[in-house]
Amino acid sequence: MIPRVFVRRYIQPTRFAVRTATQLSHAKGANTPPLSNDTLPSFFEKELLAKFATRPALVSRHEPAGGSGCLRWSYEELWKQVNDLARGLLGLGVTKGSRVGVVMGNNRYDMRDQ
Repeated sequence: MIPRVFVRRYIQPTRFAVRTATQLSHAKGANTPPLSNDTLPSFFEKELLAKFATRPALVSRHEPAGGSGCLRWSYEELWKQVNDLARGLLGLGVTKGSRVGVVMGNNRYDMRDQ
């Protein structure tokens, strides 16, 4: 037997107003500047590379690299690494809609994969 409370709240839809998806959303705070329509790669190129190309994007103290003591990637180097990974995936036949599993750790390769 179905409890009365359940019937009253969930089965009798005439007692509740139907809400659209926009009525279920909440908007708080400033609405300027408007949200960007850029894709992530486009935003990265326009905003981050244009302003911070030589600044450090990744510093990994536990990974040795050459003579500098620890691994350091600028935004430009990170962009190169991400594009190399993307080209490699395309070369393997990964396309839009393909499923790719990623196991993340705490190193430079995992930073690139994000």
